[in-house]
Amino acid sequence: MTVASGRVSFTVSSMDCIACMPVFQRKLVNLKGIESVKPLPMLNKIVVEFSPADVSEEEVKKEVISIAEKAGLAEKIIFGR
Repeated sequence: MTVASGRVSFTVSSMDCIACMPVFQRKLVNLKGIESVKPLPMLNKIVVEFSPADVSEEEVKKEVISIAEKAGLAEKIIFGR
């Protein structure tokens, strides 16, 4: 039995720096269970696909928030589906 991939997407409101997206991408890719990190710069959105067997949606969101806090963007993160 295979477990379907999980997905978390988030936008960073007022992201005016294209260099911010690779920061999220580089750090999230290192988290165990992350299958892909797809930046969508025109939408200020990042889509993260993960293996629920290895990492929970909550853990992914906590990591996103941690990265955002270090970058001074924590209050600009908006999670979606």
